Amino acid sequence: MQWSQWNPMTTITRHLTVLIVAIGALDLVGATVFYHYHLDQHPGTNQQIYVGVWTVLSALIAVIQLRKIRKERLAIIRAPRPPAPPPAQSGGEQPGPKDPPPAA
Repeated sequence: MQWSQWNPMTTITRHLTVLIVAIGALDLVGATVFYHYHLDQHPGTNQQIYVGVWTVLSALIAVIQLRKIRKERLAIIRAPRPPAPPPAQSGGEQPGPKDPPPAA
């Protein structure tokens, strides 16, 4: 792929997809372990610690991926832009040289 054809939004989309999949996978594994070890039936300190660690891990994944997304967005915003095309002619004017100045 040519660098000039690279779309910076694909990187942002990839980071967003990683964020969604990672949080989903963590929740799936976390919920499976939570119910497999019957932590739902034993309220107390172990349950609170487990849920606290689960929450911290979810927040850590989100912070890391959102930082990457923000970095890419800032790179897009700060990237040099090609010059804007000249404004279109209006009123039926023809492009080209203007009338010569009157002779003195």
